[in-house]
Amino acid sequence: MKKILLFLFVLCLKSMVFADDIVVGNLCYKIIASTDDTHKDVEVVDAENVAVKVVIPSSFMKGEVQYNVTSIGRSAFSGCSSLSSVTIPEGVTSIGNYAFSRCSGLTSVTIPSSVTSIGESAFQYCSSLSSVTIPEGVTSIGNYAFSRCSGLTSVTIPSSVTSIGESAFQYCSSLSSVTIPEGVTSIGN
Repeated sequence: MKKILLFLFVLCLKSMVFADDIVVGNLCYKIIASTDDTHKDVEVVDAENVAVKVVIPSSFMKGEVQYNVTSIGRSAFSGCSSLSSVTIPEGVTSIGNYAFSRCSGLTSVTIPSSVTSIGESAFQYCSSLSSVTIPEGVTSIGNYAFSRCSGLTSVTIPSSVTSIGESAFQYCSSLSSVTIPEGVTSIGN
């Protein structure tokens, strides 16, 4: 019950655009760091009416300011059922909790080598996702990260991963092969 209420609360928050948010096309960004007046780091915080295929830019200009995309925020694409393919740019270091949760049409995701963490339930219920290559550099896979991805048949986990969260691949009924690298020191329930 708590998870359902949390999910509904997050969906309500997701539809709100705040004054300091930057909207470019169908993506909404939030400033998370500023190196100076002309360079700022942002995370994707919301996606509205996204196309079937989305290529997230590594950076964009707005006025005199360059914005560098460094993370995919909590629930940013959650529930985008029409999304079938997403390319995450080099420079993104984290995929937040629930980032692509319930994207039931998602068949393909490109995760760059700059990503170091995949958050809790990041791809949960992505039932059309058939294979995932987790790049070298990722050190942790969160709880329920790929849970209920019923179409997932193969996963490649790199040697950089040291922690695989609780139920990370729970109910992946089509998963037939997983190779766990030697460096993994923790696998959740």
